Amino acid sequence: MNKKVILPILVIAIIVLGVAWYYMAGRTYPGAPQTSQTSPSPTYTSPTPTSPPLNVVLNGGGSTLQAPLVQYWARLFQEETGVQVNYQGVGSGAGISMFLAGTTDFAGSDVPLPHDVYKNYEGRVLQLPITVGVVVVVYNLPELPKEVHLNITGCLLAEILGGNVTRWDDPAIKSLNPAVADKLPDKDIVVVYRSDKSGTTNILTTYLSRSCPSLWPSNLVGLSMPTFVTESSRAIGAKGSDGLTLAVKNNPYTIGYVEVQYALSSGLQYAALQNREGFFVLPTPNGVSAAVESVIDKLPSSVRADWSQSSSEVIYAPGNNSYPLVTFTYQLFWTSYSDKSKQEAVNLWIRFVLTKGQEKTIEGFHPLPQRLVSELLNSLTQGA
Repeated sequence: MNKKVILPILVIAIIVLGVAWYYMAGRTYPGAPQTSQTSPSPTYTSPTPTSPPLNVVLNGGGSTLQAPLVQYWARLFQEETGVQVNYQGVGSGAGISMFLAGTTDFAGSDVPLPHDVYKNYEGRVLQLPITVGVVVVVYNLPELPKEVHLNITGCLLAEILGGNVTRWDDPAIKSLNPAVADKLPDKDIVVVYRSDKSGTTNILTTYLSRSCPSLWPSNLVGLSMPTFVTESSRAIGAKGSDGLTLAVKNNPYTIGYVEVQYALSSGLQYAALQNREGFFVLPTPNGVSAAVESVIDKLPSSVRADWSQSSSEVIYAPGNNSYPLVTFTYQLFWTSYSDKSKQEAVNLWIRFVLTKGQEKTIEGFHPLPQRLVSELLNSLTQGA
């Protein structure tokens, strides 16, 4: 055969083999986070898209804590099913209100429905824990090296929020941090709090109430900070996790609270918190896992159950290694949708979240325990 003919044939063959290898090896998503290696979930089988693909858009909103993960999942899900999931981080309180009013298809919330609200919607609403989230106490102290994590107790944090500890060089802070006591500045502490109704605020105030009930009684637990915080001249309100992160980052000598992923991505300093056993711990994978495993027997096993009484047990959980600001974050769905295509899309999304979503996570989020995933999947198939 003529050499001029052979050469083009070889080039074409090389290209064809290269393309085949690319698809056999599997594509990667540009900039996608690494797959989690902990708490493996049941094997996921990609749903076969409808032919033609479902022409459906699912609209959700709520928790800013879960927003980065849900938006990442939405990209993967659309690639597999053709279904578009739009999720807006507007805060847990707003998300639940929008969902119950029928303006969104589902809600994201860092707290389940309160018991009285659940009873009003029992049998009509599914409550689905989707991941394990982590909250950290962040601060902006230019004098401290980034690798230093201040030790903070629940009572110290309650004193700061209540206006009893107002300077960074206060003896109460120095005594907990002798290694850096001489670096703590003679500066006012400025508190940054969530100005919207926030599940993250509920998580933090639950921790304060359980770790220091004498200074933070249970009536101060909720989606909003009490007025002695919000009306203080030394406090700044910020909307959403992204707003709070920006406020702390741009204002030296501030202190606030935010989901750990926002702290990591912005480079904010965060504290080692005292847990129930008295140890100062960081939000490591082991610390998060220890907290979850210590309370798993107290959790409901059905998406139709009332989660209001037991889900917060993971906050300030027992165990030497347990990190105290751990939470489940949820999505709420109707048990049925009048639009058949939307119902099919919701079913696909729920199954994706409980299976492949647990395998594909991003930094700062942790998969649900395998046992809990299996029980939730069971409750869906059995209609329990």
